[in-house]
Amino acid sequence: MLIKHRLAHWFQTLRQALRDDSVSDPALRDPARRESPDISGQGDNPCFDRAGGGFYNGGRLIYSADGNNFTKVYGQVSNLPQRIMIRIARALTPDWNKRNVIIFMATFIAAISITEWIFAYRSVGYGILLSLFLSLIVYLIAVLGKLPSPYLECAESMVLIPLYILFTSSLPWFFLRQELLLPAVYAVILALCFWHIYDKDISLKSLGFIGRKWAKYALIGALIGAPLGTIEYFVLKIPPAYPNFQILVLLRDLVYMLFFVGLGEELLFRAIIQVDLTRAFGWKWGLFLASFLFMVMHLTWRSVPELFFVFSAAVILGFMWNKTGSIVGITVLHGVGNTFLVGVWPYIFR
Repeated sequence: MLIKHRLAHWFQTLRQALRDDSVSDPALRDPARRESPDISGQGDNPCFDRAGGGFYNGGRLIYSADGNNFTKVYGQVSNLPQRIMIRIARALTPDWNKRNVIIFMATFIAAISITEWIFAYRSVGYGILLSLFLSLIVYLIAVLGKLPSPYLECAESMVLIPLYILFTSSLPWFFLRQELLLPAVYAVILALCFWHIYDKDISLKSLGFIGRKWAKYALIGALIGAPLGTIEYFVLKIPPAYPNFQILVLLRDLVYMLFFVGLGEELLFRAIIQVDLTRAFGWKWGLFLASFLFMVMHLTWRSVPELFFVFSAAVILGFMWNKTGSIVGITVLHGVGNTFLVGVWPYIFR
């Protein structure tokens, strides 16, 4: 019980220290105590001081930050829980220079890609577990480690992707009729997007929901979406869902593709992820990385030609978003393209 109590105390102290840039113990503000050579390592008040750049125990400096590394100052710490604390503090509080930020973001994008590949080609179960693990790890590093803005916003928006995989794959969808499955799944994606929008206090105007040219952008989206949907059909050759063409089914597909699939994916990948990536890395890298992530999320088609098509379509969508700033235009483009893909050409070219 004593060990359990001490561990709880140490980790509570670490959590408080990571949340607060100041030293929690007033005694630690005394330079004389910080510089004391007595480092027995047996004190009862360990504290990681991010402002001072070191790990203190009972007011005595044990480890200090030196650039990107933690260097030993006075000797070896023999207390195992304190070693664990130091390692956690070291992992969660890196020096966020440009190089470390790029490594973190590149690793995160690679981890999303690997997770989706495992989900699509190897094991759905492992893909779900990796999505959960990835979401938790990124939140710990980005939030507790105080990743600087605007990179923190990028991490928080991109973590919606593994959450997207997690929720849409692990919820019990078996009780729904087949025709309700698609809107139910994308309702979860919309909920994630609107939760993020509410949490970040993003205005509807900045998302392009409010504007005078929405009809013009919708028409442009429809004119581009129809040929893109035609091209994608010849890439995938999707079979018809019903024996005969039905106008009511076409209208249903149009509603699903516009207000669920199109709106959900465009909010996530263009209005949220691409915007944050652009703020952090510029419009070219923002467009490329958002399009790459959009392509990765289509690995479930298990088609290499489809991946090339999706990346190209994502570039068009992202470029249109950059030029218009309207979610209406790209949603219509996406929705009309998908409607031609599943609701028109399969019945004509059967």
